[in-house]
Amino acid sequence: MKIFVLFFIAVSIVLLFRRRVKKAGKMDYSFGLKSAQDALTCIKEKRYADVSKDISGIHPDELTVIVDYLALSLDEKQIQEWADTASEQNLALLVLGVYYNHQAWLVRTHQRADNVSDNEALDFFELNLLSLTSLKKVKETSIFFGETCSRLIRVCMGQNDHESVDTYFQKCLETNRDSVWPYLHYCEAIEPKWGGSIEKVKALNSSLPDNRSIRHIITLKVLLDSLQNEENLFGGTLSELHDKAADLLHQIDEDVTVKPITSINRYILFNYMFSVSAEVKNNKLMLKYYKLMKGYFTLHPSGVVV
Repeated sequence: MKIFVLFFIAVSIVLLFRRRVKKAGKMDYSFGLKSAQDALTCIKEKRYADVSKDISGIHPDELTVIVDYLALSLDEKQIQEWADTASEQNLALLVLGVYYNHQAWLVRTHQRADNVSDNEALDFFELNLLSLTSLKKVKETSIFFGETCSRLIRVCMGQNDHESVDTYFQKCLETNRDSVWPYLHYCEAIEPKWGGSIEKVKALNSSLPDNRSIRHIITLKVLLDSLQNEENLFGGTLSELHDKAADLLHQIDEDVTVKPITSINRYILFNYMFSVSAEVKNNKLMLKYYKLMKGYFTLHPSGVVV
């Protein structure tokens, strides 16, 4: 009985998050990262000079968490005041651009284009343009330029600008090949649902760096998107996809159990393992990874949630 109740709760969570919501709530997007929480405190206290100083030199994936946390915890007025007042504007401009991009996708949601109303589409493009404008102001010499390029992949996807998507992804690789987020943004942008192709997804999978975290997360993303869209993005038939899903879940679970991933990216992996397990009705793994998530729902695959 207990297992059934937990299963019902977990599946309900998956269905809720696949719908998306209109505005961010009180979900903790810091994932317990003290540097993110300290940065928010600095901005609220208008100690802008301390923010960039405190987070310079951190791993790019932790910077991504901090930027999302700030963009989802502050309002437009607070971020704009930071950008207008701070002597070092690049981080503020980056956060402002990410704020507008999150708002754009909250308005549009991730439903098919033919289900998006005219008003939603207009609001999306307006907010996406504001995001693009702000991100373009970040200087190439800034330590935040690599993160900016990663964000521009997603913004340009929304603009249907495939050439710029490829350009910014290559710039990310030149900056740091071991950050998972550019791969996540790029993988999304090159899928058929956004005008890409299975061939491009397969090419990305075959060129991933020798990094367990990145390989596992991108494999799980492609697997989840394949299952949800009923299209085998690995190539092959749908029946082959379900066999592949069972094998990959087992392999990845075994690998990360023997040698756990300890970076902040573990929460992305746990979210994907939970979601894929729910799709294929593997209750044991679903409950295992739901527990490991500790209530943290990452922007991939869940989106912005309440």
